[in-house]
Amino acid sequence: MLCFKYAFKEQTMTYIKMMMVAMVLALSPIASHANQQEQSEALLFSAEYGHMPSVVAALDNGANVNHMNSDRETAMHKAASRGHLHIIQYLRAKGGNMNARTVKNWIPLHHAVRFGHQHVVNYLLASGAPVNFRTSDGATVFDIAEVMGNVRMMNFLSRYKR
Repeated sequence: MLCFKYAFKEQTMTYIKMMMVAMVLALSPIASHANQQEQSEALLFSAEYGHMPSVVAALDNGANVNHMNSDRETAMHKAASRGHLHIIQYLRAKGGNMNARTVKNWIPLHHAVRFGHQHVVNYLLASGAPVNFRTSDGATVFDIAEVMGNVRMMNFLSRYKR
């Protein structure tokens, strides 16, 4: 139990430190002097943690809304994996690609299904995300929900054609 408490504390402190860095970079007066790469990295982090002011500031200061990290994940993937619908909606309004593919051919919809964010799945599907899009392993959102054992998500997805 002590090991778990320590790991949780360390993870929380890492999150706090990283969030502070993203906010300082995105919101400080010198942020406009940061290059596009730095702004785009701040965008990815801010989208993952759902901090709208930092997302807005990064984009206002030149971040590429479709910037990809080394795994080819975009801010849209990051926000979908954490269930930040408000961030996804804002990114789409700014030209974000909701069907960007990672190195494993995952789109944001796959991430939302994997982590059980039904409200995000609903929005992405209503916005035209392809329900039968396959990952590089051949998995669809139906397969991902089944593997995750998410009966509620499987029932929700059953409305869509397999």
